[in-house]
Amino acid sequence: MDHPALFSKNVKLFIAMSIFALIGGYLYVMILSTGYRGVIFIHGSILFFASVAIFLRNIKTFLIFTMLVGLAFYYGFFLTYEPPRFLAPPFSFGIRLEATDVALLLCYIHWGLSLAANRGTIHPMTLGGRLGALFLAWVIFIFVSGVISSTRLDYSLYEGFVHAKGFLFYFYLINNIRDEYDLKVVVYALCAACLIESAFMIFQFIVKKNYLLQGQYEIYIGPEGFRSVGFLSTPDACAIFLSTVFPIFLIGLFLVNNVFKKFLIIFSIFLISVAVITSQTRITAAVFGIGVFTSFLISYRRGWLSKGQILLAITATLLAVMVSIPIVYERFAKGVYGEERWPLIITAYRIFEANFLIGIGPSNYAFVVDKFIPAELIGKWVFTVHNEYLLRLAETGILGFLLYYSFIISVTARLYRSTFSKRPLIFMVACGLFSSIIGSFVHRLTSIYHIPLVFSLMCTVYALSVIVGSLDKSTVSPTSQEKLEHGSESEQNRLRTDTI
Repeated sequence: MDHPALFSKNVKLFIAMSIFALIGGYLYVMILSTGYRGVIFIHGSILFFASVAIFLRNIKTFLIFTMLVGLAFYYGFFLTYEPPRFLAPPFSFGIRLEATDVALLLCYIHWGLSLAANRGTIHPMTLGGRLGALFLAWVIFIFVSGVISSTRLDYSLYEGFVHAKGFLFYFYLINNIRDEYDLKVVVYALCAACLIESAFMIFQFIVKKNYLLQGQYEIYIGPEGFRSVGFLSTPDACAIFLSTVFPIFLIGLFLVNNVFKKFLIIFSIFLISVAVITSQTRITAAVFGIGVFTSFLISYRRGWLSKGQILLAITATLLAVMVSIPIVYERFAKGVYGEERWPLIITAYRIFEANFLIGIGPSNYAFVVDKFIPAELIGKWVFTVHNEYLLRLAETGILGFLLYYSFIISVTARLYRSTFSKRPLIFMVACGLFSSIIGSFVHRLTSIYHIPLVFSLMCTVYALSVIVGSLDKSTVSPTSQEKLEHGSESEQNRLRTDTI
């Protein structure tokens, strides 16, 4: 009998667990005493590792979902922090470690372990073809142009660091989203992030207080009144975030037959629409309109929507517009119309003229703006130009501008090609994101897309443009494909909706 040995082993285990519990309890109490952020950190960590234990069999799925949902929270801290002393903020104030960066690191560790354990089934790595090469060239250009032309190299390197992280984000996704199940996880995660952001913005608007996860309290009240800043701490970033994902909800409403899912999507559309109104970002209304129109047009041309559905959608859209008119009117009546931004536009153009080829260096706009701003504005309101096109021209010159927008246009072209897909999930993602990018070209005229929070989300969009294209080329059941192309209308509708 091994009873004495078993007893001895249990005693040792009990002692070890007791010591671990004492140390853990002590650390828990100490962290709680550090303040607001410590409370969030310790309980978030407990929840995260408990979830890892629950979803251990599907750990890759869990990590991807967590990483993408984390985009909504903007939770992290600066390893190095150099806040500006002026109102023209650079792209990044330092090297910041985000919660999504930790999740991305865990994703790469899991990927590496999976490759080591399955040497016989390794998929070839890819950059995503020409699009990936353009993305990598843009990241390299940020570093090189910063070294050559920047006044403050440290801020250029901070921006380069964010872009390098974004490329790693993109690279992981295009090499690990292998099937429609994984794609569905990505879509659900983006939609969940969107709804979390929307709910928090509405909460802020109701209580008229902009609490942030970092423990800060930011007051954002302009001539038009209170504006919700969400978790992202700026109404512009929140509006861009929501308008990017919104068309996916819109298309999904017509492709899903399940009544419960339809109800959830309708509720989500309502929640997002209200959240955008609370941000009081006027250009987003135009972006939403462009996204809705583009989504309906492509869906109808590809045969996914009937004339009756289009008429119903237009009627619902008009009713939504009529309901929101009082709030929109107040924003236009009390807010400024952008006339104060003309001097900023002139200033950005002057900077571009003087630094035509490679610009003044990434994130260096704030450090040279005083040399080019009109004399009457010296000592007054000086902000980064609210126009991404001019900001890219000023900071990266014509070379950087052409490289960057060649990349964006390549992403748009890939998504457009994928809208010809006969597979419902792929069509929904491709058409939704294509519509949002078309709207973004207008949004960039008056808003700053030059924000790390927005860049992280856009890296997901860049990755999805590659993923949907590669998945659409992958094999599908011959029987299902034949029914999709030549089957009865009822069979086609069933096959088109049962995978979302």
